[in-house]
Amino acid sequence: MKFVNSPNLPKSKVKAVLISAGAGRAALNDLKRLGIEPITVNPCPDIQPQVSAHPDMLFHHVGNNKIVYYNSDSNRDVYERLKELGFELIPISKKLAKEYPEDIALNAARIGNYLFCKMGNTATELLDYYNNKNIKIIDIKQGYAKCSVCVVSENAIITADKSIAKAAMNVGIDVLLIKEGFIKLNGYNYGFIGGCCGKLSENILAFCGNIKKHPEYNRIQDFLKEHNVSIIILDEKSELHDIGSIIPLIEQK
Repeated sequence: MKFVNSPNLPKSKVKAVLISAGAGRAALNDLKRLGIEPITVNPCPDIQPQVSAHPDMLFHHVGNNKIVYYNSDSNRDVYERLKELGFELIPISKKLAKEYPEDIALNAARIGNYLFCKMGNTATELLDYYNNKNIKIIDIKQGYAKCSVCVVSENAIITADKSIAKAAMNVGIDVLLIKEGFIKLNGYNYGFIGGCCGKLSENILAFCGNIKKHPEYNRIQDFLKEHNVSIIILDEKSELHDIGSIIPLIEQK
């Protein structure tokens, strides 16, 4: 096995992912049946309870064996498992809080050679790391960047956020702009497309809940086909729901 080199974009079959403990037993069992270890993130009391176990709020895989993270006693078991797997964990100094934008320090979207984020509220450790790696950082209005972006490839995304869509198109990324809504997130009017999915191989994208019931499913499916990506559904009996992203960490050699 090896570490996923480019964040969110595995090249071979994924063997371990970060996923919310709140994703549900059915989704976690579906991953296990696929031979994938779900490393489940526990609720962190410092942020809103509805998103407190969302991986994209508490962790940011920067590539290979490095993960920038928010230190919380509730996730000691997660840190230990990640270290067992060979990951180097880099804590952020910023204290997260329940109110936006004090909760978005790690919610940045890495897409190939670009990082989309609300720079003024992004963890300095994350910005410094990417600046040192010559990753182009693009400042956007949307603080929940990772939640808002379904990363299809280093050159393609799906989003309902117009500001992200415009910024991505400006750097040559192919964008499918969909309608807002139709994704469940308890306590909110709706969730985000990036928060309900993650790649399980170069050519497979997993959604948590039944994406086929989304009103723009046909457009989504056609766009994915254009980029040689097929869909797999976890917990098919549930409606599509935002679980804070499925973050691929380890893949087959």
